[in-house]
Amino acid sequence: MKKILIMVVLVVFILSFSVPALAKPSVKTSVHHIDVTMSSKVSEVQVGEEVTFVTTAPKHGSSYIDGWEGAKAIETVFHKEAGEYISTATFIANEEGVYTISYLIEMSSGKSGVSFSGTVSQKIEVVDNVTVTGAGIKNLIIQEVKDSQGNTIGFNAFGETYIIWSNNETTDYGVIYLRFGEDELSKDINVTVEADGNSYTYIVNILR
Repeated sequence: MKKILIMVVLVVFILSFSVPALAKPSVKTSVHHIDVTMSSKVSEVQVGEEVTFVTTAPKHGSSYIDGWEGAKAIETVFHKEAGEYISTATFIANEEGVYTISYLIEMSSGKSGVSFSGTVSQKIEVVDNVTVTGAGIKNLIIQEVKDSQGNTIGFNAFGETYIIWSNNETTDYGVIYLRFGEDELSKDINVTVEADGNSYTYIVNILR
């Protein structure tokens, strides 16, 4: 009976030391903030204009993931001498508005549980400052004018006027009437158009 009691005591004694050894050690995780800079300081661009953004972030840890929002990522490279990650992206918009460009990078140090995170963003306004650069006349129709004797005494003409914009697009504007003399082969016409609250006058040469 004493032998059995001694064996039970020994088993309990051994287990009291074995159980703590089975517990897994906890790994502490921590996230450190890093400063990320964006080189582009452009705050306003034209519709269709391309802008390049470049960010730099100091290297920490052994691996990283990064990404752009609002811009098209080009590449991310490590500059060994500077000890920095350099990321490049481009932005282009076909509509007016205010856009936000953001960049995020996260780095980690293997199994240590330590990570580093940084982000930077910038707002950019896209405007459509198209201006009037000229005017023209198209679809000209010419009609011969004769006197009562049937002799040609001139030509009546009418056509459609249009506005020429700085982006090379045109907008139909109105109708114009003019008169050519009998021997007149061309004529300089003052074409006046109004746009954006302003009046513009251009000399347009018309061939009969």
